[in-house]
Amino acid sequence: MASPKTSAERRLYKRFDTDIPVEIITETEAIHSARGVNISLAGMQLRCDREALRDVAPRGEKTTPDQSPAARLRFNLPSPGEQPLIEVDCRIVLVRRVSEREYHLHIQYEFFQGNGYNQLEDYVDAMLEKSPL
Repeated sequence: MASPKTSAERRLYKRFDTDIPVEIITETEAIHSARGVNISLAGMQLRCDREALRDVAPRGEKTTPDQSPAARLRFNLPSPGEQPLIEVDCRIVLVRRVSEREYHLHIQYEFFQGNGYNQLEDYVDAMLEKSPL
């Protein structure tokens, strides 16, 4: 019998640790600050405070993929020279409480504005070249 795959083996895209500022824009146009924890071609994990969580994902830790709130992310990729601005519509598919005041939001991308996906792909390709296998 084959052993179950680990989370890392199930992931389609490699994640890269990051610490970039991210704006989360809700459907009501409220803007909240967060920090990127990791990034991939499929999504991002964000760190935010309780105040942002209440507005961005009102169900909090009870957020599930089938009831995922929509939002828009806006962030600059940490690249040497030009730092492309990425805007992407997304879904918050999971919320994890890290501490009393800190939460991690698991984000799944849905639609990139302009050339955002290509810019993200270039960034990830550069990160892959730097990282050991």
